[in-house]
Amino acid sequence: MGRMLSCLWMMFLLVSVRGIAGQATAPSADGSAPSWIVVQPVTIPDADSTTGGLDGWLVLPNAPGKHPLAVIGLTELIVPEHANEVGPGRMLPEAEWFVRRGWAVGIFLRRGYGRSGKFPHIGIIKCGTQDMEEYSDFETKDLRVALSYFSSQPEVDGTRVIAAENSDVWADSVWLADGAPASVKGVLNFGPHGMFDMTLYRDKCLRGSILPALRRLGATSHVPMLWVYGKVKASGQESTKECLDAYVGAGGSAEFDAVKSYDAENAAYLFNMDETEWGPLAEAFLAKQGLPSQAIYAAPEIPDVKLPKGSSDEAQKAFASYLRRGPNKAFALGANGAWSYRYGRLSLKIAEKEVLENCAGCVVVASEGN
Repeated sequence: MGRMLSCLWMMFLLVSVRGIAGQATAPSADGSAPSWIVVQPVTIPDADSTTGGLDGWLVLPNAPGKHPLAVIGLTELIVPEHANEVGPGRMLPEAEWFVRRGWAVGIFLRRGYGRSGKFPHIGIIKCGTQDMEEYSDFETKDLRVALSYFSSQPEVDGTRVIAAENSDVWADSVWLADGAPASVKGVLNFGPHGMFDMTLYRDKCLRGSILPALRRLGATSHVPMLWVYGKVKASGQESTKECLDAYVGAGGSAEFDAVKSYDAENAAYLFNMDETEWGPLAEAFLAKQGLPSQAIYAAPEIPDVKLPKGSSDEAQKAFASYLRRGPNKAFALGANGAWSYRYGRLSLKIAEKEVLENCAGCVVVASEGN
């Protein structure tokens, strides 16, 4: 009976969903995409990559002229054993938010993700100021390489550049401001728990190395920043406030906003989760810098498709999120109420494999990609 029910679910959803999940605007299986957006796969030259380059996409408005550039990186959000199965499409909905406002977006996967080669690990950092600054240079190298590459593309206005990134603990994009070229007009850093909200960093390194490094950065940097974090733990907000005071107190420009509470598992995906939370903050920040902030293209329409009656509220909520996500994605459902979804993989085959590995007794009921 359970298998029959699963098959009925699959038939229902494949009729209702397949072929319309391309609202995330990546080229679908038939190569189609909305008329206002262009997606160009690229390989970013990087001499330190064991494969010779970084995977990426240049995502553009389908309009003439040069466009200001937002560089978006994918950092430590993926289970390590699946890192090389992730594609640039994971960040496509976020890129789309900027493209709708006239930006060109360079998505890059740093070393260790996609086909970009192994990312070397240098171990646990020490807590001297010099150690912190050397480590931050190491962490931001791929971001700097990607920024240089995308800034040089003919469709890009390389004089107006921002970086926007998810960060777990390390706040990688913040350190881009250290010695950044004058073309970098802002940094938007998103994270789960607040800046340096881990016992190692907060208790051992915060005052010994992080705060001194941020004071030096604030005294020398011209780059304004927006830090947006989820309200997960009070300690995260406390350490972030100390970091903000150190950076701003030394002369730097930064704003900090803690948005609605997310559970710890999902909070790491803050930038990927809910643009209704961070979108207004980003618009206000960009406007203050004199950068494009208002949408000139309508948001893609989200299909009004739901799972069959009897599916749990949790599964329905997950499916609604799935519909908003990028390409090469799959959603699996089980008769016992289990569900799983993956998106932004290098191929549809990978997405389907991962959801079934993560959902015992489930079947793939919706998928989109190539």
